[in-house]
Order: sequence, then structure tokens, then C-alpha cells
Amino acid sequence: LAPGLGSLVAFLIAKAPPVQRRIGVWSSAVVWTLGEVGIVGAVLLSQNPPYYLVGLIAMPTLLGSVVWPRRWVIRAMVLTALMIPAVGYAASPADFVNDAAAYVIVATIGIAVSLMTLVAREAEAVSRHQTRTDPLTGVGNRQGLADLHARLASSRERRSLGVIVVDVDHFKSINDLHGHEVGDMALVSVAHAVVHAVAERGSVFRFGGEE
Repeated sequence: LAPGLGSLVAFLIAKAPPVQRRIGVWSSAVVWTLGEVGIVGAVLLSQNPPYYLVGLIAMPTLLGSVVWPRRWVIRAMVLTALMIPAVGYAASPADFVNDAAAYVIVATIGIAVSLMTLVAREAEAVSRHQTRTDPLTGVGNRQGLADLHARLASSRERRSLGVIVVDVDHFKSINDLHGHEVGDMALVSVAHAVVHAVAERGSVFRFGGEE
């Protein structure tokens, strides 16, 4: 059991946000692989391991569902669903028939929890994006600008930073003469032009009516 628990501890450390930013997702996938190897090894070395010990195989996938892209989580869930009964049979062929239902239940629970974690994470990401995005133009809003400022202020990296404020001239006249729908179209066009000009070199926010 010690190798498996050690692998889980390593994975917990690897999935911490500060470590995640440093080692990257690929490295955390390597840690996942090592975690699975450690747990599978611990199970296979055990004498007649109980089904809940085999269930530890699902733990790295549960943890990975917190930080990985969707396609990686789905692949890990498929591998987990295949590994749990396979390892259970390899560890104790004589008891596999009696414990087969338990292995299926453990695999189902592990996959269900991973899937719920993934869905909850994506829902949170959508909600966070909506609170930081201007619904009309699709660029960041005042909250997004405040969050970016907070991240830059807390960053240890020191680099030059430029700020450009764009104001649409005679915007009130556009609304008065052509209506608010045309005014909205003008704002969207200006926002798209600024986003195209900035490209990957910066971020664009709408923090006022036409600013």
C-alpha cells in the first residue's frame, strides 16, 4: 500500500495551482502515470486485496479531473474503467467472480465522480467567464480588468506594461441619429478592430459606455 499512497501524495502536490503553473499539464500527466503504476503495483503485491483497495486506481483520475482538459479526463476515465476489473482479476483470479459486481460498482462510482467534477469545473469556468466578459462586445469588462490588474500586481515577474484608452468620438450622436441598435453595432465593430490590432500582445476591456 505504501507505493500507492506515496504516488497519491506526489499527485496531490503536483496538482496544486502553484506547482501546476510551473510543471505544466504534461508533467502532471506523467505524475498520474506514476501514481497509477504505484497503486497497481501495491494492489498486485497484496495478498487477496479487497475490492476497495483496487478502487484506489480511480484516485489519480479523480484528482486529474480537477486540472486536466476534458479530452484527457475522458481518456483517463476509460483507462480507469478498464484497469479496475483487469487488476482485480490479476490480483485475485479466484475471488474475481464473487467480487465482479463490486469492481463494477467501484469503477462506476470513480467514473461518475470524475465526470461530475469535470462538469462542475466547466460550469464554474463558464460562470467565471461570463462575470468577466462584456456581453455586447465579447471583450473583458470592468471586473475582468480588475482581475488582470490584481494578477499583474501580485506577479513576481517585472516587465514593461502599456495602457491605451480608446474613446469613440461622437458616440452619443450615433445613438441620437441612428438609434441604440446602430450604436451597439458601432461598439462591436470598434471592439473587434481593437482586438484584431492587439492580437496576442495584450488584453482588451470595455470599462465604460464607449470606453
